[in-house]
Amino acid sequence: MSHLFTPIILRNTEIPNRLVFPAMTTRLADSEGYVTDEMTAYYEARALGGVGLVTVEMCSPELAGRHRAHELGIYDDKFIPGLKSITQAIKDAGAKASIQIGHAGGHTRQDVSGELPIAPSAVEHIVEEKDVRLVIPIEMDKNRIDQTIRAFSKAAVRAKEAGFDAVELHGAHGYLLFQFLSPLDNVRTDEYGGSLRNRARFSIDVLKACRRSLPDFPIIFRISLEEYAPGGFTAEEGVQVAQWLAEAGADAIHVSAASYRSQPSAAIMIPPMIHEPGLFVPWAQMVRRKVKIPVIAVGQLNEPALAEETLESRYADMIAIGRGLIADPDWPLKVSTGEVKKLRICIACNTCIDTMRQGKPLRCLVNPWAGRENEFVLSKAKKPKRILVVGGGPSGLEAARMLSIKGHKVTL
Repeated sequence: MSHLFTPIILRNTEIPNRLVFPAMTTRLADSEGYVTDEMTAYYEARALGGVGLVTVEMCSPELAGRHRAHELGIYDDKFIPGLKSITQAIKDAGAKASIQIGHAGGHTRQDVSGELPIAPSAVEHIVEEKDVRLVIPIEMDKNRIDQTIRAFSKAAVRAKEAGFDAVELHGAHGYLLFQFLSPLDNVRTDEYGGSLRNRARFSIDVLKACRRSLPDFPIIFRISLEEYAPGGFTAEEGVQVAQWLAEAGADAIHVSAASYRSQPSAAIMIPPMIHEPGLFVPWAQMVRRKVKIPVIAVGQLNEPALAEETLESRYADMIAIGRGLIADPDWPLKVSTGEVKKLRICIACNTCIDTMRQGKPLRCLVNPWAGRENEFVLSKAKKPKRILVVGGGPSGLEAARMLSIKGHKVTL
Protein backbone atom coordinates (compact mmCIF):
# COMPACT_ATOMS: atom_id res chain seq x y z
CA MET A 1 0.00 0.00 0.00
CA SER A 2 2.82 2.37 -0.91
CA HIS A 3 0.57 5.04 -2.41
CA LEU A 4 -1.92 5.24 0.48
CA PHE A 5 0.77 5.99 3.03
CA THR A 6 2.79 8.55 1.10
CA PRO A 7 2.66 12.16 2.42
CA ILE A 8 1.08 14.90 0.32
CA ILE A 9 1.25 18.71 0.46
CA LEU A 10 -1.86 20.92 0.48
CA ARG A 11 -0.51 24.43 -0.07
CA ASN A 12 1.98 24.74 2.81
CA THR A 13 0.72 21.85 4.93
CA GLU A 14 2.02 18.28 4.79
CA ILE A 15 -0.58 15.58 5.31
CA PRO A 16 1.15 12.41 6.62
CA ASN A 17 -0.71 10.06 4.26
CA ARG A 18 -3.36 10.08 1.52
CA LEU A 19 -6.28 9.01 3.74
CA VAL A 20 -9.04 11.47 4.63
CA PHE A 21 -11.81 11.07 7.17
CA PRO A 22 -14.60 13.12 5.54
CA ALA A 23 -17.21 15.25 7.27
CA MET A 24 -20.23 13.32 8.55
CA THR A 25 -22.82 14.78 10.91
CA THR A 26 -22.78 13.03 14.30
CA ARG A 27 -25.22 15.00 16.50
CA LEU A 28 -22.62 14.74 19.25
CA ALA A 29 -22.55 18.52 19.79
CA ASP A 30 -24.80 19.87 22.53
CA SER A 31 -28.10 21.57 21.76
CA GLU A 32 -26.41 24.96 21.33
CA GLY A 33 -23.71 23.63 19.01
CA TYR A 34 -20.85 23.45 21.50
CA VAL A 35 -18.24 20.71 21.45
CA THR A 36 -18.79 17.85 23.91
CA ASP A 37 -16.43 15.25 25.37
CA GLU A 38 -18.20 12.65 23.24
CA MET A 39 -17.42 14.58 20.06
CA THR A 40 -13.78 15.15 20.95
CA ALA A 41 -13.26 11.46 21.76
CA TYR A 42 -14.95 10.45 18.51
CA TYR A 43 -12.54 12.47 16.36
CA GLU A 44 -9.57 11.56 18.54
CA ALA A 45 -10.29 7.87 17.92
CA ARG A 46 -10.11 8.34 14.14
CA ALA A 47 -6.86 10.30 14.43
CA LEU A 48 -5.33 7.66 16.70
CA GLY A 49 -6.28 5.09 14.07
CA GLY A 50 -3.76 6.60 11.66
CA VAL A 51 -5.78 8.61 9.12
CA GLY A 52 -3.81 11.54 7.68
CA LEU A 53 -6.53 14.23 7.59
CA VAL A 54 -9.55 14.32 9.90
CA THR A 55 -12.39 16.52 8.62
CA VAL A 56 -14.73 17.64 11.37
CA GLU A 57 -18.40 17.65 10.46
CA MET A 58 -20.36 20.35 8.65
CA CYS A 59 -20.75 23.66 10.52
CA SER A 60 -22.85 26.50 9.16
CA PRO A 61 -21.24 29.94 8.84
CA GLU A 62 -24.49 31.54 10.03
CA LEU A 63 -27.58 30.48 11.98
CA ALA A 64 -29.83 30.47 8.91
CA GLY A 65 -27.81 27.60 7.46
CA ARG A 66 -28.01 25.28 10.48
CA HIS A 67 -29.56 22.07 9.14
CA ARG A 68 -29.68 19.71 12.14
CA ALA A 69 -30.40 19.88 15.84
CA HIS A 70 -27.16 19.37 17.76
CA GLU A 71 -25.18 20.64 14.78
CA LEU A 72 -21.66 21.83 15.63
CA GLY A 73 -21.31 25.63 15.62
CA ILE A 74 -18.75 27.92 14.03
CA TYR A 75 -20.91 30.98 13.28
CA ASP A 76 -19.69 32.84 16.40
CA ASP A 77 -16.39 33.31 18.23
CA LYS A 78 -17.92 31.65 21.30
CA PHE A 79 -17.39 28.25 19.67
CA ILE A 80 -13.61 28.64 19.21
CA PRO A 81 -12.52 27.30 22.66
CA GLY A 82 -14.46 24.07 22.17
CA LEU A 83 -13.18 23.63 18.64
CA LYS A 84 -9.64 24.01 19.99
CA SER A 85 -10.18 20.93 22.14
CA ILE A 86 -10.93 18.91 18.98
CA THR A 87 -7.95 20.22 17.01
CA GLN A 88 -5.63 19.60 19.95
CA ALA A 89 -6.83 16.02 20.31
CA ILE A 90 -6.49 15.34 16.58
CA LYS A 91 -3.00 16.82 16.36
CA ASP A 92 -1.77 15.11 19.52
CA ALA A 93 -2.84 11.85 17.91
CA GLY A 94 -0.66 12.54 14.86
CA ALA A 95 -3.18 13.66 12.23
CA LYS A 96 -3.97 16.98 10.58
CA ALA A 97 -7.34 18.64 11.25
CA SER A 98 -9.80 20.15 8.80
CA ILE A 99 -13.37 21.33 9.26
CA GLN A 100 -16.22 21.52 6.78
CA ILE A 101 -18.07 24.83 6.47
CA GLY A 102 -21.45 24.31 4.86
CA HIS A 103 -24.73 26.23 4.68
CA ALA A 104 -27.97 24.27 4.29
CA GLY A 105 -29.71 27.06 2.39
CA GLY A 106 -33.20 25.92 1.44
CA HIS A 107 -32.61 22.51 2.96
CA THR A 108 -33.29 23.50 6.55
CA ARG A 109 -36.27 24.58 8.62
CA GLN A 110 -37.14 27.48 10.87
CA ASP A 111 -37.76 25.08 13.78
CA VAL A 112 -34.12 23.97 13.46
CA SER A 113 -32.25 27.21 12.80
CA GLY A 114 -34.62 29.72 14.38
CA GLU A 115 -34.53 31.74 11.14
CA LEU A 116 -36.40 31.62 7.84
CA PRO A 117 -34.60 29.41 5.28
CA ILE A 118 -32.87 31.21 2.41
CA ALA A 119 -31.87 29.90 -1.01
CA PRO A 120 -30.99 31.06 -4.53
CA SER A 121 -34.65 30.65 -5.52
CA ALA A 122 -37.99 30.05 -3.79
CA VAL A 123 -38.08 26.41 -4.90
CA GLU A 124 -39.75 23.74 -2.76
CA HIS A 125 -37.58 21.50 -0.58
CA ILE A 126 -38.62 18.34 1.24
CA VAL A 127 -36.67 18.45 4.52
CA GLU A 128 -36.37 15.50 6.91
CA GLU A 129 -35.41 16.33 10.50
CA LYS A 130 -37.05 13.63 12.60
CA ASP A 131 -40.23 14.32 10.62
CA VAL A 132 -40.62 15.41 6.99
CA ARG A 133 -41.87 18.87 6.01
CA LEU A 134 -42.24 20.98 2.90
CA VAL A 135 -40.10 24.14 2.93
CA ILE A 136 -40.26 27.07 0.53
CA PRO A 137 -37.22 29.26 1.24
CA ILE A 138 -36.84 33.00 0.71
CA GLU A 139 -34.96 33.95 -2.46
CA MET A 140 -31.73 35.71 -1.55
CA ASP A 141 -31.26 39.25 -2.85
CA LYS A 142 -27.82 40.68 -3.58
CA ASN A 143 -27.39 42.10 -0.08
CA ARG A 144 -28.25 38.72 1.47
CA ILE A 145 -25.80 36.99 -0.86
CA ASP A 146 -23.03 39.39 0.17
CA GLN A 147 -23.88 38.83 3.84
CA THR A 148 -23.56 35.07 3.47
CA ILE A 149 -20.27 35.35 1.57
CA ARG A 150 -18.86 37.41 4.45
CA ALA A 151 -20.15 34.81 6.91
CA PHE A 152 -18.24 32.05 5.11
CA SER A 153 -15.05 34.11 5.22
CA LYS A 154 -15.40 34.86 8.93
CA ALA A 155 -16.11 31.20 9.71
CA ALA A 156 -12.97 30.15 7.83
CA VAL A 157 -10.93 32.61 9.90
CA ARG A 158 -12.44 31.13 13.08
CA ALA A 159 -11.38 27.69 11.90
CA LYS A 160 -7.77 28.81 11.64
CA GLU A 161 -7.96 30.51 15.05
CA ALA A 162 -9.27 27.24 16.50
CA GLY A 163 -6.18 25.42 15.27
CA PHE A 164 -7.45 23.68 12.18
CA ASP A 165 -4.92 22.98 9.42
CA ALA A 166 -7.44 23.39 6.58
CA VAL A 167 -11.08 24.15 5.81
CA GLU A 168 -13.43 22.43 3.40
CA LEU A 169 -16.21 24.41 1.68
CA HIS A 170 -19.27 22.19 1.25
CA GLY A 171 -20.46 22.60 -2.33
CA ALA A 172 -22.04 19.16 -2.59
CA HIS A 173 -25.16 17.16 -1.69
CA GLY A 174 -27.83 19.79 -2.23
CA TYR A 175 -26.75 22.44 0.27
CA LEU A 176 -26.53 26.17 -0.45
CA LEU A 177 -23.39 26.30 -2.61
CA PHE A 178 -24.69 23.39 -4.66
CA GLN A 179 -28.18 24.91 -4.80
CA PHE A 180 -26.70 27.83 -6.70
CA LEU A 181 -24.97 25.37 -9.07
CA SER A 182 -28.02 23.24 -9.81
CA PRO A 183 -30.61 24.39 -12.39
CA LEU A 184 -33.21 22.50 -10.33
CA ASP A 185 -32.68 24.85 -7.38
CA ASN A 186 -31.47 27.99 -9.14
CA VAL A 187 -33.95 29.63 -11.50
CA ARG A 188 -32.58 33.16 -11.08
CA THR A 189 -32.24 35.54 -14.02
CA ASP A 190 -29.54 37.84 -12.58
CA GLU A 191 -25.74 37.44 -12.49
CA TYR A 192 -26.12 34.46 -10.11
CA GLY A 193 -28.42 32.42 -12.36
CA GLY A 194 -28.86 31.13 -15.89
CA SER A 195 -25.52 30.27 -17.48
CA LEU A 196 -23.08 27.86 -15.81
CA ARG A 197 -20.65 30.70 -15.11
CA ASN A 198 -23.41 32.64 -13.37
CA ARG A 199 -24.56 29.63 -11.35
CA ALA A 200 -20.93 29.02 -10.29
CA ARG A 201 -20.42 32.65 -9.31
CA PHE A 202 -21.57 32.24 -5.71
CA SER A 203 -19.21 29.30 -5.03
CA ILE A 204 -16.31 31.17 -6.63
CA ASP A 205 -17.13 34.34 -4.69
CA VAL A 206 -17.21 32.40 -1.41
CA LEU A 207 -13.90 30.73 -2.20
CA LYS A 208 -12.24 34.00 -3.17
CA ALA A 209 -13.49 35.72 0.00
CA CYS A 210 -12.04 32.92 2.13
CA ARG A 211 -8.79 33.06 0.19
CA ARG A 212 -8.48 36.83 0.71
CA SER A 213 -8.88 36.32 4.45
CA LEU A 214 -6.55 33.30 4.52
CA PRO A 215 -3.93 33.74 1.78
CA ASP A 216 -1.66 30.91 2.99
CA PHE A 217 -4.24 28.51 4.42
CA PRO A 218 -5.33 25.27 2.70
CA ILE A 219 -8.88 25.43 1.34
CA ILE A 220 -10.60 22.32 -0.03
CA PHE A 221 -13.79 22.51 -2.08
CA ARG A 222 -16.21 19.57 -2.01
CA ILE A 223 -18.48 19.29 -5.03
CA SER A 224 -21.18 16.91 -6.27
CA LEU A 225 -19.95 16.42 -9.79
CA GLU A 226 -23.10 14.67 -11.01
CA GLU A 227 -26.55 15.29 -9.55
CA TYR A 228 -28.20 12.11 -10.90
CA ALA A 229 -31.39 14.04 -11.65
CA PRO A 230 -33.07 14.91 -14.98
CA GLY A 231 -32.40 18.57 -15.74
CA GLY A 232 -29.94 18.83 -12.88
CA PHE A 233 -26.22 19.58 -12.56
CA THR A 234 -24.14 17.39 -14.90
CA ALA A 235 -20.66 15.90 -14.66
CA GLU A 236 -19.51 17.94 -17.66
CA GLU A 237 -20.60 21.12 -15.88
CA GLY A 238 -18.93 19.90 -12.71
CA VAL A 239 -15.57 19.44 -14.41
CA GLN A 240 -15.71 23.00 -15.72
CA VAL A 241 -16.65 24.38 -12.29
CA ALA A 242 -13.79 22.40 -10.73
CA GLN A 243 -11.38 24.09 -13.14
CA TRP A 244 -12.73 27.53 -12.22
CA LEU A 245 -12.39 26.70 -8.52
CA ALA A 246 -8.79 25.62 -9.00
CA GLU A 247 -8.07 28.89 -10.79
CA ALA A 248 -9.79 30.83 -7.98
CA GLY A 249 -7.49 29.40 -5.32
CA ALA A 250 -8.76 26.00 -4.17
CA ASP A 251 -6.00 23.69 -2.94
CA ALA A 252 -7.90 20.44 -3.52
CA ILE A 253 -11.19 19.31 -5.05
CA HIS A 254 -13.14 16.68 -3.10
CA VAL A 255 -15.33 14.93 -5.68
CA SER A 256 -18.60 13.48 -4.44
CA ALA A 257 -21.95 13.22 -6.24
CA ALA A 258 -25.73 13.49 -5.90
CA SER A 259 -28.14 15.75 -4.02
CA TYR A 260 -31.46 15.52 -2.24
CA ARG A 261 -33.09 15.69 -5.70
CA SER A 262 -31.26 12.63 -7.08
CA GLN A 263 -33.28 9.91 -8.79
CA PRO A 264 -34.48 7.33 -8.04
CA SER A 265 -33.34 8.17 -4.49
CA ALA A 266 -31.19 10.67 -2.62
CA ALA A 267 -29.70 7.67 -0.79
CA ILE A 268 -27.05 7.53 -3.50
CA MET A 269 -25.35 10.50 -1.78
CA ILE A 270 -24.01 7.95 0.72
CA PRO A 271 -24.09 4.86 -1.50
CA PRO A 272 -25.80 1.92 0.26
CA MET A 273 -24.74 -1.68 -0.22
CA ILE A 274 -26.74 -2.07 -3.44
CA HIS A 275 -24.13 0.06 -5.25
CA GLU A 276 -20.72 -1.16 -6.34
CA PRO A 277 -17.66 0.06 -4.39
CA GLY A 278 -15.93 3.08 -5.89
CA LEU A 279 -19.12 4.38 -7.51
CA PHE A 280 -17.88 7.98 -7.65
CA VAL A 281 -14.28 7.28 -8.70
CA PRO A 282 -14.96 7.96 -12.42
CA TRP A 283 -16.11 11.46 -11.49
CA ALA A 284 -12.88 12.06 -9.57
CA GLN A 285 -10.91 10.78 -12.55
CA MET A 286 -12.67 13.27 -14.85
CA VAL A 287 -11.68 16.16 -12.60
CA ARG A 288 -8.11 14.97 -12.10
CA ARG A 289 -7.53 15.03 -15.85
CA LYS A 290 -8.36 18.75 -15.94
CA VAL A 291 -6.89 20.28 -12.76
CA LYS A 292 -3.36 20.55 -11.39
CA ILE A 293 -4.32 20.42 -7.71
CA PRO A 294 -4.98 17.26 -5.65
CA VAL A 295 -8.29 15.47 -6.13
CA ILE A 296 -9.98 13.52 -3.32
CA ALA A 297 -12.10 10.48 -4.24
CA VAL A 298 -14.90 9.14 -2.05
CA GLY A 299 -17.68 6.54 -2.13
CA GLN A 300 -17.29 3.04 -0.62
CA LEU A 301 -13.51 2.95 -0.93
CA ASN A 302 -12.90 1.06 2.30
CA GLU A 303 -11.53 -2.00 0.49
CA PRO A 304 -7.75 -1.45 0.81
CA ALA A 305 -6.84 -2.85 -2.60
CA LEU A 306 -9.42 -0.64 -4.33
CA ALA A 307 -8.24 2.45 -2.45
CA GLU A 308 -4.63 1.73 -3.41
CA GLU A 309 -5.55 1.02 -7.04
CA THR A 310 -7.44 4.32 -7.26
CA LEU A 311 -4.26 6.18 -6.35
CA GLU A 312 -1.91 3.97 -8.35
CA SER A 313 -4.04 4.44 -11.48
CA ARG A 314 -3.94 8.21 -10.96
CA TYR A 315 -7.71 8.47 -10.74
CA ALA A 316 -7.28 10.58 -7.57
CA ASP A 317 -4.59 11.84 -5.21
CA MET A 318 -6.30 11.17 -1.87
CA ILE A 319 -8.92 8.73 -0.61
CA ALA A 320 -11.80 9.69 1.69
CA ILE A 321 -13.16 6.88 3.86
CA GLY A 322 -16.09 7.85 6.06
CA ARG A 323 -18.26 4.90 7.03
CA GLY A 324 -15.26 2.58 6.87
CA LEU A 325 -13.52 4.58 9.59
CA ILE A 326 -16.68 4.72 11.67
CA ALA A 327 -16.82 0.93 11.50
CA ASP A 328 -13.10 0.60 12.24
CA PRO A 329 -11.16 3.69 13.35
CA ASP A 330 -7.96 1.63 13.18
CA TRP A 331 -8.35 0.94 9.45
CA PRO A 332 -5.17 2.85 8.50
CA LEU A 333 -3.04 1.21 11.20
CA LYS A 334 -4.25 -2.27 10.33
CA VAL A 335 -3.72 -1.78 6.60
CA SER A 336 -0.28 -0.18 6.99
CA THR A 337 0.90 -3.03 9.25
CA GLY A 338 -0.47 -5.82 7.07
CA GLU A 339 -3.34 -6.73 9.39
CA VAL A 340 -6.01 -6.44 6.71
CA LYS A 341 -7.70 -9.64 7.86
CA LYS A 342 -8.44 -7.98 11.19
CA LEU A 343 -10.43 -5.13 9.65
CA ARG A 344 -13.97 -4.61 10.87
CA ILE A 345 -15.63 -4.05 7.52
CA CYS A 346 -18.33 -1.45 6.86
CA ILE A 347 -21.29 -3.16 5.19
CA ALA A 348 -22.80 0.08 3.81
CA CYS A 349 -26.01 -0.49 5.74
CA ASN A 350 -26.17 3.26 6.50
CA THR A 351 -27.19 2.80 10.12
CA CYS A 352 -24.84 5.71 10.84
CA ILE A 353 -26.84 7.96 8.51
CA ASP A 354 -30.29 6.67 9.39
CA THR A 355 -29.89 7.05 13.16
CA MET A 356 -28.60 10.59 12.67
CA ARG A 357 -31.50 11.56 10.40
CA GLN A 358 -33.92 10.22 12.99
CA GLY A 359 -32.55 12.74 15.47
CA LYS A 360 -30.23 10.42 17.39
CA PRO A 361 -26.45 10.50 17.85
CA LEU A 362 -24.48 8.61 15.22
CA ARG A 363 -24.29 4.85 15.75
CA CYS A 364 -22.81 1.94 13.75
CA LEU A 365 -24.21 -1.56 13.27
CA VAL A 366 -20.79 -3.25 13.30
CA ASN A 367 -19.03 -0.96 15.81
CA PRO A 368 -21.01 -0.54 19.05
CA TRP A 369 -18.48 2.00 20.34
CA ALA A 370 -18.94 4.52 17.53
CA GLY A 371 -20.03 7.82 19.08
CA ARG A 372 -19.35 6.46 22.58
CA GLU A 373 -15.56 6.55 22.52
CA ASN A 374 -15.45 8.81 25.56
CA GLU A 375 -16.59 5.87 27.70
CA PHE A 376 -13.02 4.62 27.35
CA VAL A 377 -9.65 6.28 27.77
CA LEU A 378 -8.13 6.82 24.33
CA SER A 379 -4.61 7.91 25.09
CA LYS A 380 -1.15 7.44 23.63
CA ALA A 381 0.36 7.37 27.13
CA LYS A 382 3.19 4.84 27.36
CA LYS A 383 2.20 3.83 30.88
CA PRO A 384 -1.55 3.38 31.32
CA LYS A 385 -2.66 4.88 34.59
CA ARG A 386 -5.78 2.85 35.19
CA ILE A 387 -7.47 -0.46 34.53
CA LEU A 388 -10.67 -0.40 32.51
CA VAL A 389 -13.55 -2.75 33.22
CA VAL A 390 -15.92 -3.38 30.31
CA GLY A 391 -18.89 -5.68 29.76
CA GLY A 392 -18.46 -9.25 28.59
CA GLY A 393 -19.76 -10.90 25.44
CA PRO A 394 -18.54 -10.44 21.85
CA SER A 395 -18.75 -6.64 21.96
CA GLY A 396 -16.90 -6.53 25.27
CA LEU A 397 -14.14 -8.73 23.92
CA GLU A 398 -13.78 -6.50 20.87
CA ALA A 399 -13.59 -3.39 23.04
CA ALA A 400 -10.95 -5.03 25.20
CA ARG A 401 -8.91 -5.91 22.13
CA MET A 402 -9.12 -2.38 20.75
CA LEU A 403 -8.07 -0.83 24.04
CA SER A 404 -5.25 -3.31 24.52
CA ILE A 405 -3.88 -2.36 21.10
CA LYS A 406 -3.80 1.26 22.29
CA GLY A 407 -1.75 0.29 25.36
CA HIS A 408 -4.39 0.08 28.09
CA LYS A 409 -4.74 -2.55 30.81
CA VAL A 410 -8.14 -4.12 30.40
CA THR A 411 -10.09 -6.42 32.70
CA LEU A 412 -13.33 -8.05 31.55
